[in-house]
Amino acid sequence: MKIPLIGLKMSTGTLALGALAFMAAPQIIAAVGSVVRPVAKTGIKGGMLVYDKGKDIFSGTVDSIQDVASEARSELSKGSKAAPKKKAA
Repeated sequence: MKIPLIGLKMSTGTLALGALAFMAAPQIIAAVGSVVRPVAKTGIKGGMLVYDKGKDIFSGTVDSIQDVASEARSELSKGSKAAPKKKAA
């Protein structure tokens, strides 16, 4: 069978299968969506937890670096020296 305006040759079975797939597509998409949605939601939740934990870790690291820098500034302003190095034996 030749499809008018397109010039494509198809068998009647192929054409019927395409029409069936076209009609069933909304139900198939709904079924796939009902499975994929919870999986995507769980993935997003996991990403949010990782992001929040990373932000906390980064914040703690910044605080530690600021504390060390503040101590170093304090020592420099007091004129204290760094710990003496040991002589190699």
